[in-house]
Amino acid sequence: MRWVGINIIFLMIISCTYSTEQFKEGKRLFDTHCSGCHGHEAEGLNQLYPSLKDTTFIYSLKNQLPCIIRKGIHNAETFTFKTRHGDMEMPENNILNAIQICNILNYANAQWWHSEPFALKDIELILENCK
Repeated sequence: MRWVGINIIFLMIISCTYSTEQFKEGKRLFDTHCSGCHGHEAEGLNQLYPSLKDTTFIYSLKNQLPCIIRKGIHNAETFTFKTRHGDMEMPENNILNAIQICNILNYANAQWWHSEPFALKDIELILENCK
């Protein structure tokens, strides 16, 4: 019972770190940069674009998501991205900064993934090491 109380407090603290303005900005950025392919509700498009609601798929890539958003996915390069739908390509979004990528990821997380929020310092570190 004690752990339930601690978990509730932890979730309340986390929810306070992601503001309504950041959520709105994340939604705006998602609608602008992601929804054209992945859909406004992240449903994907058949086998052309993956659904972002597939939490198993997303969790397996969680630490790569900032680089995937920034650099895109280009199968002609050495990095080959395979999904259950086969090879995928995604355009780069190199105009997005770390804060914008963090807001997109936290918007998607709040809407569909429901896991621990992304922290800006972690996003910045991951982006520094993108290939």
